[in-house]
Amino acid sequence: MANSCPVCKLALTDTRNFSLETVSTIVYYPCNNVESGCQQCLPIEEIDEHHLICDYRSYACRLSKYCSWEGTRDELKKHYFAKHDNNILIGRECFSLWKQEKPDYTINMIMAFDEMFYVHVKRRNDINYWAVQYIGRSEDVILFCFEVHIFTDQFNDRKLEFSEICHDDVKDDIDDIIDSGFCVAVPLNVLETYTNMEGVVFYKIEIKRA
Repeated sequence: MANSCPVCKLALTDTRNFSLETVSTIVYYPCNNVESGCQQCLPIEEIDEHHLICDYRSYACRLSKYCSWEGTRDELKKHYFAKHDNNILIGRECFSLWKQEKPDYTINMIMAFDEMFYVHVKRRNDINYWAVQYIGRSEDVILFCFEVHIFTDQFNDRKLEFSEICHDDVKDDIDDIIDSGFCVAVPLNVLETYTNMEGVVFYKIEIKRA
């Protein structure tokens, strides 16, 4: 590390430059995504938080751990339909099956209300979890919620119904979402009572406007 100023050549010291620190707090800084279209300029104490939720930030593909694609949110929908259409569910009501031998974790994308949502299903510590993330502006996540309906073809009058809020798309780790407590959680010993003769549990995910 240089021990002298490259301009005036005087020796550098450990003394804090309070004047410069004061200036840095009143200057507004442009978002790192300005070339992608973001026009936000914010104080230094707010800019890092903005980068996490910026509408123009770079998005990674979430539907396959083997896919290295990255791009803007506008490009994300095109990528999913072009490369991962097997993981896309269309419509605000989507029916699916749960089986004990299925993978511990699955993620799909639902198209509902002309919006994109991630649907996570994870088995952890003998509990099965469902969580939904809205892919869009963080301030718009309050416009949506989701329901999980669990039923069986063995008994028409047996069913479980849950309603929960959606998360925004900032968190990448499903365990962080589960640990927040805002998800649907069903113990496996309860879920297994809904299995039919083929060992299948039927359930429906419904995206709703809040």
